[in-house]
Amino acid sequence: MAWVWSLVLSVASLGVASAQFCGGQANLNIGQTTYFNSPQYPYPYPGGLACRWIANSPPGTTLELNCDLNVAPSNDCTQDRFSVSPSGDLNKDYKYFCGFDKSFKFESNTNKFDAYFATVWPSFNYQYQGFQCSLKVVPSTTNPTEPPVVTESPNTGGDCKCGKKVAGNRIVGGQVAELHEWRWQAALRLREDNLQFCGATLIADQWLLTAAHCMVNFQTSSVIVSLGEHDKNTGSDTTATRHVGIKHSIIHPNYDTTTQENDIALLELESYTSNTAIHPICLPTKNVASTFAGSTGTVTGWGTTSWQGQ
Repeated sequence: MAWVWSLVLSVASLGVASAQFCGGQANLNIGQTTYFNSPQYPYPYPGGLACRWIANSPPGTTLELNCDLNVAPSNDCTQDRFSVSPSGDLNKDYKYFCGFDKSFKFESNTNKFDAYFATVWPSFNYQYQGFQCSLKVVPSTTNPTEPPVVTESPNTGGDCKCGKKVAGNRIVGGQVAELHEWRWQAALRLREDNLQFCGATLIADQWLLTAAHCMVNFQTSSVIVSLGEHDKNTGSDTTATRHVGIKHSIIHPNYDTTTQENDIALLELESYTSNTAIHPICLPTKNVASTFAGSTGTVTGWGTTSWQGQ
């Protein structure tokens, strides 16, 4: 079964790096196998890729993926990464993979398949060819009914030790993100002058998570939310940006303005429009008991790039 390939487009202009968009869709029957690979395989893949492959098979089956994987490694695969959804829907869940594995294997939990390959600029290295994969329809060993989507909050217990603020410390330096690399990143701005004063994270279709200190001194009517934004100083870098008002804000009832304890708030948006640049972040499910202490995290936003000489 061949993929129905989407248009592969290379755009280049003076002073602007080229970008490629690729991927495909396939409807598979029992016993069928299809194949796909990263662009230019077996030659090194380029930077700036955003490739997505989607497939479906009959009820009562699952999809088995086998790959020769050779993607540039990075900590937690935060750079070039091959993402696959266990449920067959990247909007619900996903797992990142990178590095070298000639016998990479992954089986979906349902009769759906959804994978995504993203690379950053610059990303050309002759050592890394990307991947070549086969996707095969196999009989399901479980009930074909799809699992429910879990959207409950994490069970962290009543004695949480994580998230303590370090006095005077800020996240500084870092590097410029790729266009729409962090689709859940939002900016809080004042309506009167468009000044961005805080960041927020899209955690559901119409809900944002932010810090309580960002909203404690403002009426919701005075704040506008920017989603799908990249360079907040221009309006020409993307057409995907949406500016939305806030319907309701919920500040933690035990927020302390002196100690900054419980510095958390929820914002309900007046409306929500999903596009390729706007998508909620995945939160831990209720049965995740880990506090994530010692784990490596990624911080995003439009914060200052220097602080007290750092």
